[in-house]
Amino acid sequence: MCGFVFIINKHKKISLNKMNLMSNLIKHRGPNDYSTYHDKNISVFFHRLSLRDLSYGGRQPYLTPSKKYLLCFNGEIYNCDEIKKKLKKKIFSSTSDTEILAQAFDEFGLKAIKIIKGMYSIVLYDFKKKTVYGIRDKFGIKPLYYFHDKNSFIFSSEIKPLLSYKKNNNRINAEAVNDYFFKGYLGHNKNTFFKKIESVKPANILTFSNKIDKKKYYDFNKLKKTNITSNKLNKMITKTVSTHLITDRKVGLFLSGGVDSTAIALYMKENLKKKFDIFYYNFLGFNNLEMTNVKKISKKLDLKFNKFTITPEYVIDNFDKIIKKIESPITSIRLFGIDGLYNIAKKKNHSVILEGHGSDEMLGGYDYNFLPFLLDYYMNDTQKVDKYLSKFFKKIEIENFKKTILNQGLSTTDGVPYFDKNFFIKKEYIKNEKKLIKGNNLKNSQYKDITKIKLPRMLQYTDRLSMSHGIETRVPFLDDDLAEVLFNLDNSRKYKGNESKYLIKSLFKPQGQFFKKIIYSKKRTITDPQREWFRRGKLSDFIYDNLHSSGFKNMGFFDQNYIKKYFDNYKRTSPLSSFNLMQIVSFYRFYKIFIK
Repeated sequence: MCGFVFIINKHKKISLNKMNLMSNLIKHRGPNDYSTYHDKNISVFFHRLSLRDLSYGGRQPYLTPSKKYLLCFNGEIYNCDEIKKKLKKKIFSSTSDTEILAQAFDEFGLKAIKIIKGMYSIVLYDFKKKTVYGIRDKFGIKPLYYFHDKNSFIFSSEIKPLLSYKKNNNRINAEAVNDYFFKGYLGHNKNTFFKKIESVKPANILTFSNKIDKKKYYDFNKLKKTNITSNKLNKMITKTVSTHLITDRKVGLFLSGGVDSTAIALYMKENLKKKFDIFYYNFLGFNNLEMTNVKKISKKLDLKFNKFTITPEYVIDNFDKIIKKIESPITSIRLFGIDGLYNIAKKKNHSVILEGHGSDEMLGGYDYNFLPFLLDYYMNDTQKVDKYLSKFFKKIEIENFKKTILNQGLSTTDGVPYFDKNFFIKKEYIKNEKKLIKGNNLKNSQYKDITKIKLPRMLQYTDRLSMSHGIETRVPFLDDDLAEVLFNLDNSRKYKGNESKYLIKSLFKPQGQFFKKIIYSKKRTITDPQREWFRRGKLSDFIYDNLHSSGFKNMGFFDQNYIKKYFDNYKRTSPLSSFNLMQIVSFYRFYKIFIK
């Protein structure tokens, strides 16, 4: 929806020229409108992506009716109609969710956050108290960063403006680097890769007056166990998708051919009752089942099919561009396909895209989640678990699952470990962390994916890539109510035998054999050619050149000789994973771009 820079002047005021330079670094987030606010205490720069009420009725920064607060808000509030019913004010001058949100804060103060449902980063300035509040949505869909020194306190929708403010002082945050390589975490807490630049954590309110205070306002793990029938879930998803389609702009869908995006396609078709665009990427010379499914689905539902093809040359040419957009290292060449799709969507005048993110995390849909489920089912009787697993998996796969349950962030989604401590000069390997949820292995595994591993990384990638093209991505499976219900289901509702997410899959039964065949088609372990492209050809040469460079050696993080030998062996054998190589090379490119 937007991008903003919100500056609180503590002592020395930042020059207008410098503030404009900071603001221009995020103008891609809001191509439809630009506005500012200045007084002796604060300066605000707002770039708007107009999606609901294209008039100036939703223009920000927004002064609340009582003039108590100044509001900056990035995202979407999906339950505006419900909020309206709770407000004393009944007549509004626009259909913008900004006006409703402003009125809610006027009437309820910070308690308004209890009735808000959606994706958002909010900055609220209290003129009387001279206090600023930074609020981030429950799952961290929308970003909110901050930096402070003796002169200023600054909120920003991206990191680049904050780096511009503290120019030539970009120091690496060793803790974030350690988390990334030794735990597999990215974007999971307040840390960024930059020293002194922090993130407001999901479901948190940050308060700044004379000092910083932080308070968590929500924890989905503390909610009671839920139960729901297929019929009620169907109605719930119908309602959720319909609210995520509310916009005055063109809407499309990124369709992968899997369970989650296919479900959204069906619900979108039901709600829109017309043709809409779907987007899919593939890899040059790499045919897969997913693309076949996407073509079949688009034909069956009479949708407009759009494809982007990734080549090794495209990856090389855009490697640094993607890292600049995302503001962190990357983990997969699939991101180049996603970025390519946003480019096509923008050319076709799309401003909103729906994606199926979040379902795997909320329902334990990754392959390695199956072992925690079995441990719960057999009450930690490992002999029974091993006997059951042996029916479906090879011995090496079972061993990989066991390694993953100890170090979940250091394996791929199908349980293949990729970590090698010998890559690093300082071997600060951090061993097992305590369980976050006692008594339920599956929910513990899910909670890690949601709060530390999969979801934070995916949401950071999605926000930066979409907003770099002036497009807002919406994720219905992370709707507040739906996500709560799915996560807090009993384990038996998430798995049936060895079938994950069967409750979602059961919704396809009324759709007939066509969709049943697609949804239950055998999953492929390899979904892209990254592993092979790193072994031979131009992309392999690119990896080789980076690993052998003097800049790579001089970073001081990696044992270059060991990695060079590892890569030589990688090219000769049939490697299990290329994840670690992408981590290392992208971190080096990130370091060159942002640090030195």
